[in-house]
Amino acid sequence: MQNVDFKFDYDSYGWANINIDVDGKHYEFMPSFLGENPLNALITALWQLKVKSENDFKDENGETRHCECFERRLIWQAEPNGHTLKLAKQGNDLRIIINSFSDTDEYDGCNVLENIELILDVATDFGDFSRKVCREAICAVQKYGFWGYLRSWDSALNNADDFPISKIMFLMGAESHYGDNDLTHSDFNKEIKMLMSKE
Repeated sequence: MQNVDFKFDYDSYGWANINIDVDGKHYEFMPSFLGENPLNALITALWQLKVKSENDFKDENGETRHCECFERRLIWQAEPNGHTLKLAKQGNDLRIIINSFSDTDEYDGCNVLENIELILDVATDFGDFSRKVCREAICAVQKYGFWGYLRSWDSALNNADDFPISKIMFLMGAESHYGDNDLTHSDFNKEIKMLMSKE
């Protein structure tokens, strides 16, 4: 497994600047408002992977099973190019695969990506990477505010996507602080401290 560093900021209205460093190699991505907020999409994908991997599910025969590997896919769209991300979680490992594409065409109502090229394929610790992503989101909301965070991505609110507080707290382990004692109430002050901590 490799150490993966993650940095996020808004570059300008409707553009994000994402930097990923892996063992001395630097990768920069600049998604635009043509797609969804790339940080929120990444947090949602990580949240889904954690939720799915921690819960059993019933198969087509009604038998309870536990799936050991889950994956999510998302696109960081730019103009006209972009990047696809595939995130696969198995146990505590997270595999991140990023491909670039030069353009999209539509055939029979489906978007087809052109000139796909592998950029990054790395395995890292799921919890460590999730915490880094969450920290960057918290830094962004501290810098821009909740309303500014939303408006920095799309002032017309076409792709309105609020700051994902509950997903971030789940990824940072908030559920371990409360357990199953009370599922409908939590301590707001503890939650704010968790969000403000530097860990």
